[in-house]
Amino acid sequence: MPQDHLAAPTVLEEHRKLAVFAGEWAGEEVVFPSRWIAGGPATSHVVARMDLNGLYLIQDTRQMRDGKESFATHGVFTYDREDRHY
Repeated sequence: MPQDHLAAPTVLEEHRKLAVFAGEWAGEEVVFPSRWIAGGPATSHVVARMDLNGLYLIQDTRQMRDGKESFATHGVFTYDREDRHY
């Protein structure tokens, strides 16, 4: 029977494993120097949640240096059932 590519995907155990990264964290880190920024200490705050029917881990990170936001990211993680990779 041909696979229905328009049907909503089901959550696999591999998707559920991403939930281990859901939560809120804060911590210290070291920024290595690059052509864009000088190296040195920083703090980061990460908020991550499972969303979109349990298929995706969505993560927001904010890095602070010298009392100011120096870097922010938004990450989306999932499991690719065809390639079998995260």
